[in-house]
Amino acid sequence: MAQNVLILGAAGQIARIVTQNLLSNTDANLVLYGRNLSSRITIADPNREKIIDGDFNDSQSLSDALQGIDIVYLNSMSSEKGTLNIIAALKKQHVNRIIGATIIGIYDEFGKKIGKWTKQNLSSTYIDEEIRSAKAVEQSGLEYTLLRLAWLYNDPQNHHFKLIPQGQTVNDVQVTRQAVADVIVKIIANNQDYINQSLAVVEPNTEFNKPSFY
Repeated sequence: MAQNVLILGAAGQIARIVTQNLLSNTDANLVLYGRNLSSRITIADPNREKIIDGDFNDSQSLSDALQGIDIVYLNSMSSEKGTLNIIAALKKQHVNRIIGATIIGIYDEFGKKIGKWTKQNLSSTYIDEEIRSAKAVEQSGLEYTLLRLAWLYNDPQNHHFKLIPQGQTVNDVQVTRQAVADVIVKIIANNQDYINQSLAVVEPNTEFNKPSFY
């Protein structure tokens, strides 16, 4: 079990659930990082949590946040520049393990109908940034796990998920944030699992033409 975890983009919805789960189910110490974070979240356990305010382009704050860290969870990969800065900071501080949350579609792997719907409902600029960020992580030389997330919704009672390896078509269209958080915590707890793999995270039996909540 990694003892010191850095959560980048800690105010995000999935990141908040991951934080709660790690505090409840592990003995990990957490560094929570994000823009104006101290005014956006409240520490639950000051003995195990530390907040650092900063954005993904702030090299000094990133370096400070990475001191003594074993594993990093990156909650957003929507900026190639930010991702490259994070990679550089990890290498500078000799932190080698990263989990990154991106989207299904970076390899054009969604099935035909949901792939078309997704492209109609996400900007091409956003998709392109996610593609370039994922490539940067894959080519970084770090020990990475990319989690390609289906369309997200909240249901605290639904923790069902399926992991689909890179290279396979993905037809399931949605997944809960709670299930995604479970996946992230499992990988943090067993940080040698899924090294240098890119996995789609979906809810089984959701082969719809669009997400059920749209």
